[in-house]
Amino acid sequence: MSPTEQPEATSSPPNSATDAVNTAKQQLEDGDQDAQELQGQQQQEELQEELLGEQEQSEEHQEEQSEHHQEEEQQEAEQQEEEQQEEQPRAHRGFSVFNTTTGHAPASTAAADRARLVSSESSDFFDFLRHHSDDHIHVFDEPPEVRVLGGRSEESWPTRYVEYDVELKYKAFKWKVEISKSSISSLWFYIKSRPHLRHAPSSAAFMPADGHGVGSSGVPEATPLSSDSRWPQLRKLFLATGEKCVSPEMIALVQQLLDTVVQVPRLLRSPYVAALFQVSNSTFDDEMGRTSVREGWLKARFWLKGNRENVRINRASMAWDNEFFNCMCVVKRVNLRAKSLCWVSLKTSSIAIYDSIEDTNARKAFLFDKKFNIERGLATTGSTTTLLVTNATYVLQMEAKSKQVLKKWANDIRRVADASNWSQSHRDGSFAIPRSPAHMTSFAQWYVDGHGAYEAMFHAIQSAKKEIFIAGWWVCPSIHLLRPAEQYPESRLDLMLKKKAEEGVRVYVLMYKEIAMALTLNSLYSKQVFDELHKNVHVLRDPDFLMKQLGLWSHHEKIVSVDQRVSFVGGLDLCFGRWDTHGHELFDEPEKPTNFVGKDYSNPRVKDFIEVDRPDEDMIDRNVVPRMPWHDCHCRLEGQPARDVARHFVQRWNYSVSTRKKSRKLHHLVPMKDYAVVTIDKRNPKKLTKRLQKAVHAVRAMRGLSSAGANNGSRGFNSERRMARMLSNQNISGDMSTAQDGRAGTLLNLPDDDDSDEAFERHRRQVAARGFRVNTQILRSLSLWSGGVATERSIQDAYIRLIGSSKHFVYIENQFFVSGLEGDHGCSNRIANALVERIIRASNNNEQFRVMVVMPLLPAFPGKPDDKDASSLRGVMHWQYRSICRGENSIYQRLYQELEDDDPFKYIAFYGLRNHSDREGAHAQTEEVYIHSKVMIVDDRSCIIGSANINERSMCGDRDSEIAVVVEDHELEKGVALASGAFNVGKFGHSFRMKLFEEHFGVEPGTPLYNKYQDPVEKDAWFSMQEQAMNNHQIYDSVFGCLPSDSVTTFAQIDSHIQSAQGLDTSGRGADEAVAAALESSAGALSDNSDRNRASSLSGIAMSPHDSVRARRTQGSKAAFSGAMNVNMKESSHIAEKKHELSNVQGHIVYFPLEFLVDEQLEPKLFPAELFQ
Repeated sequence: MSPTEQPEATSSPPNSATDAVNTAKQQLEDGDQDAQELQGQQQQEELQEELLGEQEQSEEHQEEQSEHHQEEEQQEAEQQEEEQQEEQPRAHRGFSVFNTTTGHAPASTAAADRARLVSSESSDFFDFLRHHSDDHIHVFDEPPEVRVLGGRSEESWPTRYVEYDVELKYKAFKWKVEISKSSISSLWFYIKSRPHLRHAPSSAAFMPADGHGVGSSGVPEATPLSSDSRWPQLRKLFLATGEKCVSPEMIALVQQLLDTVVQVPRLLRSPYVAALFQVSNSTFDDEMGRTSVREGWLKARFWLKGNRENVRINRASMAWDNEFFNCMCVVKRVNLRAKSLCWVSLKTSSIAIYDSIEDTNARKAFLFDKKFNIERGLATTGSTTTLLVTNATYVLQMEAKSKQVLKKWANDIRRVADASNWSQSHRDGSFAIPRSPAHMTSFAQWYVDGHGAYEAMFHAIQSAKKEIFIAGWWVCPSIHLLRPAEQYPESRLDLMLKKKAEEGVRVYVLMYKEIAMALTLNSLYSKQVFDELHKNVHVLRDPDFLMKQLGLWSHHEKIVSVDQRVSFVGGLDLCFGRWDTHGHELFDEPEKPTNFVGKDYSNPRVKDFIEVDRPDEDMIDRNVVPRMPWHDCHCRLEGQPARDVARHFVQRWNYSVSTRKKSRKLHHLVPMKDYAVVTIDKRNPKKLTKRLQKAVHAVRAMRGLSSAGANNGSRGFNSERRMARMLSNQNISGDMSTAQDGRAGTLLNLPDDDDSDEAFERHRRQVAARGFRVNTQILRSLSLWSGGVATERSIQDAYIRLIGSSKHFVYIENQFFVSGLEGDHGCSNRIANALVERIIRASNNNEQFRVMVVMPLLPAFPGKPDDKDASSLRGVMHWQYRSICRGENSIYQRLYQELEDDDPFKYIAFYGLRNHSDREGAHAQTEEVYIHSKVMIVDDRSCIIGSANINERSMCGDRDSEIAVVVEDHELEKGVALASGAFNVGKFGHSFRMKLFEEHFGVEPGTPLYNKYQDPVEKDAWFSMQEQAMNNHQIYDSVFGCLPSDSVTTFAQIDSHIQSAQGLDTSGRGADEAVAAALESSAGALSDNSDRNRASSLSGIAMSPHDSVRARRTQGSKAAFSGAMNVNMKESSHIAEKKHELSNVQGHIVYFPLEFLVDEQLEPKLFPAELFQ
């Protein structure tokens, strides 16, 4: 409503401080106020006279330009500000300065005060500015270009709402904001009340390289910025009504004002102007560019949702219901606090809430997911200015000053959420989107064993610029990532993190908070060490509230993420006992620098970890007792899949912070926005940038097609056709042609100096480390207790999907194998059922189909299977035998029933790994190679690599939290195929499997056996692998007589062998005595899903269909047995006589005994089955 339309009865101006305050409060409650909302014609005329008086005063000041007068004016302004801060009541939201003794505003500022009272846009905004209006925030390092596109005026009873559409351009970024007329008038009076801001010294102005200031419209500055003649006169704008406010003349005045403002550094760096332009210290990022869609001041509050699907704003019942329900489901009790004024930033996949415009750490973060919902309106929220946004975990309530502002926020949030892939459902029920290298950066590189994986993590952490995320079941501060440790002292984890923290990198470590009575991880010690490193190192142990302490489940992920650009997932924790090489040596060579320092030399089958706060002290005699080799697999991801892994970490970190008793010192994390989709116009290679040409040139150098350090003539591309062909023919691992870095629309950072051979060589190594261009999707197991979400079991679903769609070959390496068949109520995950169904289908269709499973020979628990305290060992063995070969719900028993005359071993076989040591001057010894991998490779094209075991704990989703990645090849390997050439293999999957086969079968590339094993589906290769495994098993059984063995079917046989062993010559039993002592001092721990946890022996079903192999399997060993797997059972003289047979062992692969303890009942009766599944 314009002033002329208001009745005379309401036109009397305020004549006292009380009236002014009451008038201002009433107007601010009605919404955004335009300058024309003056109370009557009399007030309008008074304001006009005062504005004319201010203009005359300004002209006089311009003529005088007295330095003394400027100083006095600045002192007066500073004094006014002090009076404002001291005398103004906190309840008042404007800028008026009142005299507390007279109750009237000072005469010198009364006119400006009344105008500011009338034109105040937001009481919340001014409340913030009262404390921070003169603070500086460094968002812009150069003036942005401002262009007023137009304006509009709309009726919004009881006022008229006027706003202008403004486009801003800063560097390479453009965005649009809507600025209301009341904000323009508030900005004007804000500037007039602060002469020290508008009279900026010339040295503070933005000056280009040529020394002349340039305005946002490209007009050179000929006069100093301190001249008041530069400022537009806005009387006409303030007095304009209706459609006149958006006329070309008025828009030109607004343009002139904004052009002038952006040229004054102090104004541009003020929170007032930053808020007007919807920018903050968190808006721009060197890697991502502009990160937000909309920003502004809102009142907000944030609370945990629990599992309530429909949350309403009934505050009383919500508070009571939420507290009562969350107490029952063991989520931290939520106290709904009053809404507080926050700076809210809408991003492409989240909403971040900051305490102030200067903050870069979010107080809260709301992530979009498939449970996203938004509600507004009086019926659902109880207010026309309130917005309610929910996801699977949180409820976010936001309140704007007016319904117009709220409508804009609601529309933008809904539009961004609908466009976000994160709010959609995805394959296998995963939270993450399948990623294709054809659309965005997606690289993956596999690692076999800790040597390569730890080295890659070392280089990634060293390259960190912003942040490092680490999540693990166990994280040891003193672990060395490079070996020998003495040669690389700087590779110790705590020293690396401290160095990066000192450089300004923020480090976040999320560890599993174990049950001290069951596990000896001592995560509290690790937390204390990390906390003392630097203030930039943040550490959490989770879970933190009571019922989770009952301890059935754990956080089992293994994550390292650097700058949300490179991430590592797999089976390797950063802890003791994990680092190993492909050779899997049993002893640390004494004449060489130590590879296994202190407790890193371990054998969990002999003695569990103790006193881990003394990392340099040995637990076992490293000269007598062999260590247990550790076989594991890991994966490096770069690009969008790495960012998806980081998003999972962010979600878990934020939920852990939200459920803590004390969280004031902790803040939420905000995920980076997704990589931009890349499309290259192959029809016009001229559009390719110079940086892209350098990228492809580096790839050509790596491929041996050209030299990156050649002369100038070779640096360019002589043929556009060759350039286009290079881009389209992306069939090598680590191709850079369409790779992007984090900045949308730009390529990976390449050296700009064409003559930098060293930089190109460094970049070439970086390209090689990236691995293969692949299709990826991140999978996980997560639930309400572990992540505040509905149960997700996408890892199990992906396993079942890939097995069901497999063509010829499935290769599995896993620490456990506990799974059930259809109708089995004792075990709910259906991976075993998927294998059985696929084998039956292959048999019915006469297809060539094989399944190879590699798993530990025995679970990594101390003791003998018949020991009283070995319930964990027996329990895990029972459930694994039950899944594989014992009982009607086992794989082999079901296949015998369904295949009729067909042999199950034609389709599926189980293997283990073992190694030995024959040191000079010492007795030969043997030990199993403990398999800790969590890997499945299907048809050498699709892989799953992660932290999830094949058991109930990992696969059900509502137990242990897990993460994995499914990798599908984007490029095929030429010249290699499965099933006698019927099916082509992929580069990632095939190279990964063959690296495993090199280690397991002891074959080298180019040898006949290597070439044969490239196609394990072919009949001769399939049975040749079984033959080799059986040969190795028989040699070890003959020389050492080690467990497990098919000749031991009862506990009594173990005891009888031990008794017979007591009569042996003791001269060669030093190792036996040391192990026996260790076993006597060790007790069985509660079963967990740890990285030293379960494995199994198999039941009494023949493994190989070949008669010769089957006959060999039935030959029982004559050796004496002990309870520990690593003890050499036979007399030292016997070993000396037989150890020449060890030269015939090839690789580490051995037959998995299926009849070990087949006649015994292994299931513990006094413990719940969940402990061992």
